[in-house]
Amino acid sequence: MNPFLNGMILELNRIGSVFYDYMADIFIQSTVLISVLFLLDLVLRKRMRAVFRYCLWLLVLVKLILPPTLALPTGIGYWCKDLSTTAQRAIRQPAEQPEPIYTDPNPVQVASAADDRLLNTPSKPGVPEMTVTSSPVTNRVQLTGKAALFLTWLGGMIAFLMLLFQRIRFARGLINTAQPAPDTWHTLLGTCRQQLRVRSEVKLKTSATVPSPAVCGLHKPSILIPTGLVESLSTAEIKATLVHELAHIKRGDLWINA
Repeated sequence: MNPFLNGMILELNRIGSVFYDYMADIFIQSTVLISVLFLLDLVLRKRMRAVFRYCLWLLVLVKLILPPTLALPTGIGYWCKDLSTTAQRAIRQPAEQPEPIYTDPNPVQVASAADDRLLNTPSKPGVPEMTVTSSPVTNRVQLTGKAALFLTWLGGMIAFLMLLFQRIRFARGLINTAQPAPDTWHTLLGTCRQQLRVRSEVKLKTSATVPSPAVCGLHKPSILIPTGLVESLSTAEIKATLVHELAHIKRGDLWINA
């Protein structure tokens, strides 16, 4: 087998082993946390506000950011483990004595009779001597299950990144194809921004693609209003719609969802 391919498989096996040892704890702990939060959400859905449920599910994000154990340099357990290991070595060092190893001062080399006959047998005249050459045999390296799991995870990550990139392009396309909103809407938008104290610049456009009002854009947010709602909403309904969308911008919901 190609030695280069063998080297790649060995490296994948090594990365897969490290990946599995680290991610297995995260997967188990996150699964338990999500299950508990899901049960709490089902039980307390009608007894608590939506904002509290929103913050409750953010615990999953916090769990994924934190290390799975205290064995990393970011946790105190890492340094305590080093101190305890040093103390244990200091305690065990006097009691541990190396075992004596016996070495024969006069080693005897033993050769079989067949080896002597092969060494002492002269070659016959006219018969060419045969030389035996050994060709290097490269064993085929198998891909481990941990490496296959790592490749599966990597493929899923690439698929999600491609989906995210496609959604970003879709949102930019919505903003670029949208039309500016009427002047009366811009006046109400300025009033609502002062009411909520939103200092960032917010664009207001109408689009025939979106089914309901929405906010797009992280750095330069834009509020998109369906074209059919422009003439059907009253002034109070327009203000309520703009306040609702501006609240998403002020709380940073787009960044949290991203």
